[in-house]
Amino acid sequence: MLAQLSKDKIPNIRMNVAKAILVVRQKLKAGTQMSPVENAIESELLNILMQLKDDRDDDVKFFTRKAIALQ
Repeated sequence: MLAQLSKDKIPNIRMNVAKAILVVRQKLKAGTQMSPVENAIESELLNILMQLKDDRDDDVKFFTRKAIALQ
């Protein structure tokens, strides 16, 4: 669903995708060790973020970079 919404023409939708990914990544990182399924999810989320990082909207870029920077 997030991958599909990340291509929406409305910037606020794409911004909310980046925000949602940030929250999901925080939850994934909160555990001690990620399972193979969680690693696959993390990889897909990072792929979505990489597509959004050069978005033309400044708010989308801001939240995307914030989500990418999460370690």
